[in-house]
Amino acid sequence: MQPSTGKPWELIFLGTAAAEGYPAPFCSCPRCAAARLNGGRDLRRRSALLVNADLLIDFGPDVFCAFQQLGLTATHLRLLLITHAHADHLAPENLEYRRHPFRGETPLPPLTICGPQDALDLIIPVMGRHMEDARLRLLPLRAGETIEDGRYTVYALPAAHGEEGMECLLYLIEGEGRRFLYATDTGPFPEGAWACLRERPPQLAILDATMGTLRGEHHMGIEQVKALASQLRGLSASIVCVAHHFSHNANPSYEELIRIYGQDGIRVAYDGLRLYL
Repeated sequence: MQPSTGKPWELIFLGTAAAEGYPAPFCSCPRCAAARLNGGRDLRRRSALLVNADLLIDFGPDVFCAFQQLGLTATHLRLLLITHAHADHLAPENLEYRRHPFRGETPLPPLTICGPQDALDLIIPVMGRHMEDARLRLLPLRAGETIEDGRYTVYALPAAHGEEGMECLLYLIEGEGRRFLYATDTGPFPEGAWACLRERPPQLAILDATMGTLRGEHHMGIEQVKALASQLRGLSASIVCVAHHFSHNANPSYEELIRIYGQDGIRVAYDGLRLYL
């Protein structure tokens, strides 16, 4: 990989929760009750990541709220990566607001949307004849494929997640001497993902931590995240690992997560966290 060039990349966590949010609206468990009382970093929207204002990973139902609350604009987006078709990662009806009259007279750059075919298939009936007005281009991706778009090279890696017939992807993104991994909604990585990572170790790895004190096959818990971080650091000792995508069911408060993951040098994501690469 070439030396880093230009300004550092800025990664903003728009949301860091699993599908039901944290606290979950229909739940009164002790963790949700404590989050409502604590506020701050214990309040989590559903997961998405903004990179350099022009790349967005996932487009779930809380993205609009995140842009508003964090003082951000989506007018610079050029590339949208969808990990899979679950509703907390893709809310296709919200793409309608890129078209007239909703955007007013704001000129928007074309937006390429990449992801599994079954995810993109959810966009077509919603947007229909408005695809051109909204300046959308759909580009299907399968695990093992690579695309280049502007400053980014994107590697689609297989995830261990989803029902039979649903493809779910992890993304390794590189450019300008930088490389990071976005790996939510997955259990321990399939060999196809490791094959790519061994050739291209990331500088930063954002890892699914949905299950908390439990273990999972299609998500990961605390001990699985710690084991995965150790494996990744076997590829490159300097990899920064970040736990992300938390369910209320078995994940404690932010402060407790800091204590638990800090023992292994793993950072804990929260809504609005900004990292620079």
